[in-house]
Amino acid sequence: MGRRLDFFATRQDSLDLLLYLEGRGPLYYALWGTFAAPISPTWRTAADLPDLGIAVLPSKGTGPRYMVFPRPVELTYRTVTRTSGEIVYVADPSANPPCVTFCGGGRFGDGCLIAGTVQTGAVEPEGLKLFGRFERAIRRRFVRVVSPAGEGVVAHAGQVGTGAIELLRAGWRFTESVSAPRSLDFRLPPTEG
Repeated sequence: MGRRLDFFATRQDSLDLLLYLEGRGPLYYALWGTFAAPISPTWRTAADLPDLGIAVLPSKGTGPRYMVFPRPVELTYRTVTRTSGEIVYVADPSANPPCVTFCGGGRFGDGCLIAGTVQTGAVEPEGLKLFGRFERAIRRRFVRVVSPAGEGVVAHAGQVGTGAIELLRAGWRFTESVSAPRSLDFRLPPTEG
């Protein structure tokens, strides 16, 4: 059974979170994606991650996604033949457990922050322990916000980084998708408003 936690973060919020976690034990990052050769970019520190805090598309989970490992690993790639006959290599969590996937979300255009997510499909203790590290750090360091219920939509909670909270207070749109109705945007709790 997978676990997931959504959050809203500026680049600095995501960087502070990941560096905080690195200070409590090593983390290693690999880009989740499709490649022309069985080689995925990897990093040993969050400070080197490109596009952190930038949502490249207008919905959650579509920005750069990183597989995060508690130790160095040799990545496993799935070989896929496209309908064009082209062969590509896919680095993804299904072939590379135990890991946590991290997609920081972030700014999209002017005045909009797209949700980020940290998740795992791990069932083994090492993967669950790594997810627990992320979950505890986010819940301690970020502020809880809620998306209201709407017609056919159940309300759910997310977390907001300290830098992002200022954008929320300034009226920025906090959403999982730009195409979602504004009535479903995340908001500060009534006592925070």
